Amino acid sequence: MAAAADLLGPADYSDTWAVLAIAGVVVVVAYYVAVLWWTRTPTQHTRPRPAPSRGARRRHLRELGAVERRVRAGQISARQGHQEISATVRGFAETMGGVPASTMTLSALRRTAPSTLTDLVESLYEPAFAGDETEAAERFDPTLDRARQVVTSWS
Repeated sequence: MAAAADLLGPADYSDTWAVLAIAGVVVVVAYYVAVLWWTRTPTQHTRPRPAPSRGARRRHLRELGAVERRVRAGQISARQGHQEISATVRGFAETMGGVPASTMTLSALRRTAPSTLTDLVESLYEPAFAGDETEAAERFDPTLDRARQVVTSWS
């Protein structure tokens, strides 16, 4: 039998290897967290909602009045008037609601904007882009009234 002096104790490893192993695990976890963070889908409302400017309602109602006067004076066609009504109402939605309506499609508006705005914009498409000027002229007054209602009733 071997004497106790002949037996060796456990090998003494340097603490450096343990620190390197833990650091390696931390680097791998950090890598995966960074990849998941940078490739995530952005939330829809990343932009801060702007504060409504004073007099925005009056300013947009004046713009609608100017469109009406230009159509009545024959400076622009009713079809162009519908396009300008759409631009004015979309601009108003951006100012008051923080909805980037001027760059949104109708389907995107349906997902995020109030139904009154979406319904109005949808009703503006046909007379604004149709080739029939008489239909656009017939629908101009009711559309203008609806646009004014949307602007005055927005809260």
